Amino acid sequence: MDPTALPVTTGFNFRELGGYVTTRGKTIRTHRLLRTGAWNALSEADLAYLKAYGVRTVVDFRSLDESTPRPDRLPVGVQRLALPTFTTMPGAKTTGAANTVKDAANEPAAQVIEAFRDAPADLGLHRMENVYEGLATSDSAAKAYREFFQAVLVTSEAGAAIAFHCSAGKDRTGVAAYLLLTALGVDHDQIQQDYLQSASFNHAHVAARWAELKAAGAPDNVLAIVRDRMTVRGEYLLAYEAALANRWGGVHAYLHDELGVTTAMCVRLQAALLQ
Repeated sequence: MDPTALPVTTGFNFRELGGYVTTRGKTIRTHRLLRTGAWNALSEADLAYLKAYGVRTVVDFRSLDESTPRPDRLPVGVQRLALPTFTTMPGAKTTGAANTVKDAANEPAAQVIEAFRDAPADLGLHRMENVYEGLATSDSAAKAYREFFQAVLVTSEAGAAIAFHCSAGKDRTGVAAYLLLTALGVDHDQIQQDYLQSASFNHAHVAARWAELKAAGAPDNVLAIVRDRMTVRGEYLLAYEAALANRWGGVHAYLHDELGVTTAMCVRLQAALLQ
């Protein structure tokens, strides 16, 4: 098992960011930062484990139309902080039936197949690149990540753990982890590796959806579209970084100028989270 994996059995992509080493030789404390998938289906045993692990705040990056039908299940005494990065998830830069599917992982198989039947196989890739561009440039994403950093600071200085998630814990959550690890001084290669690990952590979830769609008669182009929407690829992170560079001059300028993560704030975060 990956050392970052948490033994949560009724959710997926639950992992610990503690243990990463910064470029200055400091290590992120454990029991402080958890990146996860959704909390809507967690068992009582998993909830008890996460509370005992130290979680006191759970940040939800999902939009209202995602979280309303699948609300978080939280332990008593744990605060939920709703910070949607988008009002509604952006689609691909296209029109027509293919853009009606917002949740390829959960919508009925027949509906997904019909919507994507005539779409090009690379539609999922381009849709996800569009999502990442939005995460780099939209006001709603900046507001969410700005408030996320404030919540991390408050929780970590109190000596507690904060968990943050979206639906699959890979895109909006992956960007949050990317920004946070950057602010803490972790090497870019480690940050990229952490991002790409969602592909293996979510593999069983993606494989089950693939099998369902294949059994329902999905053609290869539909399977490719759904795969690309449900996993992570290096191209997505490259699209995010390119958008940051184009709009802000890079991730460090974005953190400082748009999110308000000043040098003083970084010092406080590092004091609370590194050892």
